[in-house]
Amino acid sequence: MTPLEVGILVLVLFCGLFLWQQSGFKCPLYIHVIGGCATAIGFLIASNIEPHTPINDWWLLGKWWAVLIMPAFVYGSFAVYGVSIYSQDD
Repeated sequence: MTPLEVGILVLVLFCGLFLWQQSGFKCPLYIHVIGGCATAIGFLIASNIEPHTPINDWWLLGKWWAVLIMPAFVYGSFAVYGVSIYSQDD
C-alpha cells in the first residue's frame, strides 16, 4: 500500500467517524463488544487467506477489507434493525 492510499483511507475513516458523532447516533455498549469480536474474526479470516489469491490484487487494502467489513455488518445491522429499540433519548 502506498502512503497516498493510506492517507486517503485515514481521511475517509476520520470523516466518517466525525459525521457519525455529529449525527447523534448512539450505540449501546454490547454493540461495540460485538463489533470488537467481529473485528477479531475479520483479522482471523484475513490472516488465513493465501497470498496468491485474487483478493490480494485489490488496489487499496486487498484481503484486509475483511477486517473492515465484519464490524460494518454489525453496526449496519444495528442501524437498520436495532435503532428503533434503542432510543436516543436514553
